[in-house]
Amino acid sequence: MRPDTLEQLRVDIENLETCAELLKLGSHVKARTALIVLDHISEIFLLRECQGILEKDSLFKWVLPPKLRARDRARITRNFHEKLELLQKEDFLSPSEVTVLTISHSYRNAIYHRDTHNPSTIDILAKIGFLTVLDLFERSGDNCAIGNSAGLAVDWLKPYYGSRLSNTHIDITEARKTVADKLRTGINVSRAEATAALAEDIESRTNRLVSRIAEFTGDSLDWLDKTIRRLEFEEKHEELMDELSEPHRQVRYRIQGQNKPTIEEYEQTEASYKSSLNAALDAFSPTYTVESIRAFRSLSKQLESSHSLSELLSLYNTQDQAVNKAELYIHKVEAIIDEAVQMEIDRARGK
Repeated sequence: MRPDTLEQLRVDIENLETCAELLKLGSHVKARTALIVLDHISEIFLLRECQGILEKDSLFKWVLPPKLRARDRARITRNFHEKLELLQKEDFLSPSEVTVLTISHSYRNAIYHRDTHNPSTIDILAKIGFLTVLDLFERSGDNCAIGNSAGLAVDWLKPYYGSRLSNTHIDITEARKTVADKLRTGINVSRAEATAALAEDIESRTNRLVSRIAEFTGDSLDWLDKTIRRLEFEEKHEELMDELSEPHRQVRYRIQGQNKPTIEEYEQTEASYKSSLNAALDAFSPTYTVESIRAFRSLSKQLESSHSLSELLSLYNTQDQAVNKAELYIHKVEAIIDEAVQMEIDRARGK
């Protein structure tokens, strides 16, 4: 028996056991931790499958044209969503599994990087994520049976096999299925339960967004709309921003050199840049506006019309991404305001 294969299986099982134990405690804080671990486990499983595909593609490149370029291979290794895309193309992942893993990864990022989660939703999402990761575990990796002539300890499999456990032979494929079946016990999510929790999540988040927008009135509300528009434009048209600003940036670079620009030259390129930028902004049709964000309040009702758990999760994923983007823009707006207020305070203090 290969020690590395057995050790890998043991580590995978212990990670999954940890998640199962956390989810059965009924605490949203424990579910939050479980979701972080699950995202980690899922990416490991996805990476292993991708590595197999990449190795095969590389091995046969002298016989068949490779499907992937070098930069694609590097991107897949690094990026979670690239792994999902490849494995869905290879029919290893179903669309519903991609949806669940995408939602889990997005929620993990919010927890891990921004310390935010919805207590009433996290338990449901973590359970759905856990069941999906168990499916991945069951069918990922090599399908093989291996001998244990070295007499390696396998007592950690006893809770799953009992007296049937063999110390001389382990069927890895059977072991993954046996473990997955037992860990699924007691982890259930009904469509009604999921619908209520996910609808509450979208509703509470959109209500918070609308409340934050309500703090702006008159001219400040118009400024908010324009600022959201600009943030979205900058995100979607980074290359255009670079192209428009290039002449003025070149002039600014010369300030530190020998060939310093004149004031007239500086002001001319600055005015040209601002004029071009304003024209591009005027022609831009944003997805996110104050009114479109206010309209998010009707989103949660749409979830109640879904006919299956898969349809529910797909719709929630779309809504979650839209609300998440609006939350990000409002957060950036608040950061701009905080910075401006701090500048005024520093100015008043003579700094």
